[in-house]
Amino acid sequence: MTIWQVAAGDGNHDYADVFLQFGVILVGPGSERDYFLNRDAYESRESWPSSPAENLAVCDLVALKRAHGRDWEIVGVGEIISEYRFENVFCTFMVRIAVRS
Repeated sequence: MTIWQVAAGDGNHDYADVFLQFGVILVGPGSERDYFLNRDAYESRESWPSSPAENLAVCDLVALKRAHGRDWEIVGVGEIISEYRFENVFCTFMVRIAVRS
């Protein structure tokens, strides 16, 4: 089991309420669509870290954080209960992983 931290936005946007209401975290980027169907496109971008799709696993724990002034605050902790799933409905963060508190 691994413990991850996920930001609820970039400081200009706060998606914590969406994450908590729907029991998901959204990790990306999703610009190249589904990771497993487009792995080559993701791996050719040097600026992107390795995909969360390959690293996050069921039973891992996630700490959801958001900007609080110049600091960060933890707003929720959950357990990953489903595999990676690409969701086209989200414009920027398109990878969906269900969590439970």
